[in-house]
Amino acid sequence: MVPAAGTAASAAPARVGIAGASNWTTQAKTAGAVPDSTPVTFGVNVSLRDSAGLQQYVQQVSTPGSSNFRKFLTPQQFADAYAPTADTQRKVSNWLSSQGLQVRYSSTDRTYIAVSGSAAQIHQAFGAPLDKYSKSGRTVTAPSGGLSVPADLGGAIQGVVGLDTSHQIQTTNRKPTATAARSAGTDDGCSNFYGQHTVSAEWDAAPAPFGARLPGANCGYTPQQLATARGITSTGLTGKGITVGIGLWCNDLMTEADTNRWASIQHWPGLKAGQYTSLQPKDGPQCTGPDGEQDLDVQAIHGAAPNANIVYGNASAPQDDALISMFHQFLDANKVDIITNSWGEVVSDVDPASSTAYENVFMQAAAQGVSILFSSGDAGDNSNGNAPKNGTLNDYPASDPLATAVGGTSLGLTNASGSAVGFEQGWTTAESDETNDKWSPWSSGRSAGGGGTSKTFAQPFYQKGRVPAALAGATPHRVYPDLANIADWYAGYRIGTHDDFDQSGNFEMQENGGTSLASPYTAGMVALALESNKGTRLGFLNPLIYAKSHAGLTDIKAGPVKYGTEQVSFEGPRAAEAFNAESLLNQTLHATDGFDNKTGWGVPGSARSFVTGLIG
Repeated sequence: MVPAAGTAASAAPARVGIAGASNWTTQAKTAGAVPDSTPVTFGVNVSLRDSAGLQQYVQQVSTPGSSNFRKFLTPQQFADAYAPTADTQRKVSNWLSSQGLQVRYSSTDRTYIAVSGSAAQIHQAFGAPLDKYSKSGRTVTAPSGGLSVPADLGGAIQGVVGLDTSHQIQTTNRKPTATAARSAGTDDGCSNFYGQHTVSAEWDAAPAPFGARLPGANCGYTPQQLATARGITSTGLTGKGITVGIGLWCNDLMTEADTNRWASIQHWPGLKAGQYTSLQPKDGPQCTGPDGEQDLDVQAIHGAAPNANIVYGNASAPQDDALISMFHQFLDANKVDIITNSWGEVVSDVDPASSTAYENVFMQAAAQGVSILFSSGDAGDNSNGNAPKNGTLNDYPASDPLATAVGGTSLGLTNASGSAVGFEQGWTTAESDETNDKWSPWSSGRSAGGGGTSKTFAQPFYQKGRVPAALAGATPHRVYPDLANIADWYAGYRIGTHDDFDQSGNFEMQENGGTSLASPYTAGMVALALESNKGTRLGFLNPLIYAKSHAGLTDIKAGPVKYGTEQVSFEGPRAAEAFNAESLLNQTLHATDGFDNKTGWGVPGSARSFVTGLIG
């Protein structure tokens, strides 16, 4: 017998769709179902009570001249004004628990819940099984269909983050491809500044457009050289009383020791007791392991602001849900003034569930006065030097309008003290290798500061009328980066780190760089501005950067292919690296007078001007 319409037998509970994974799975090759017992961690984004009001407040609190300019909120004030109610958060948590899922962490602002469970429980809760997919040579997992929840939760749950594991989040630090054994000059040692040593006369000239031998490899600049070059030393500022957070994952237990050994070798102040601390993840167990990125971030901040406190925010994994949990933990405690992030992913389109979760936490940071910086990426426009053939892709979260994106430059210091800046150009390095007395064509890899025009985000309020229409597009979109700093690893920073394979203490000094250097070093310089501002936070920096004075930044202009280095070894190949090599490649990022998609408004070339410009 067929039940009559409307009877209990035919009435399934009403459900509504929510944001989850991107729709790329419809074109991907399925590699089978995820076994029911597979453990999965993810995050649930709880809807803000007044998202439109928060967006408006972020603009007001960040824009000079507004009546609410820098009237930052405490976490409690933020929750009272914009967060979901405690009843809403409790309702969502109770439902998750009723599905057999474990609530591991709930942010105190009530907007985010970190959850774990099995693949079968996720299928039951959200109405879609997890499947395996083959994508870009990797096997990833994602929901096989749209996610849904009971209708009475549809207004409360904004989206689910972390079920799609296709997101390939990576750090943005690199060291030169040349090994330490390669000769770099007449004394078979690397140079302490650009041009100190030139490749021996027995070698032929470098390839066109040079036609002459080039300077040998740089050892990496010291913190003293950079502090002098950026005018930090003359300000007398040290970041005292300011706290800088580092957003990353896992925790290298040797970083503090590495940094103090590095400081001793460099004759730089070491970390005082309690100056460096670590934030323990609440959404899952802490992972540990050696990490040159962590050493670089800490030593870059400490080089720019040696008295600033540093808190390492070690997310439980390099995944969106874990990183969003980390941000919420920072903002729960409300003890960091700046958060620098040397990571991102390359995307053609942004997953809406993840971007909403990131933007919610970025808006909260702006409301609380916390400045968020992101490295812009290390592969230029992500076309591998041939945009017409390969197309371009964006770096995320750097391209998000609520992030301050820090691009890269090649900085040429020409004396040992750092007082002589021979050149500073937009970072695009091309390489040519010599084999059998012939030079290969110039090519590009991960050797350029990221930038471009977002394919996802509309032009934000602070870029209207400030960014050239040719960059923003016919329908104006977000253009990044916003500013830049030293990044090129062939004229990079000297750090102290240990072997990447174990924790045994195989310590070495090495040259390192990437926009992983640019972002934390800039964060250290922002800390100087906060110190000068008597500890008062600066909040979201972009409206100041796009204001009339551009936060005191020094413009990076177009320039010729005039500078580069050579790596020479009697045991291996000879390689030449050309700085400012955009004209040698077919890509879309170019340094120009004024704002550009390679260096934004420029670099904090004068710490005093930058500090004054940020304080406003």
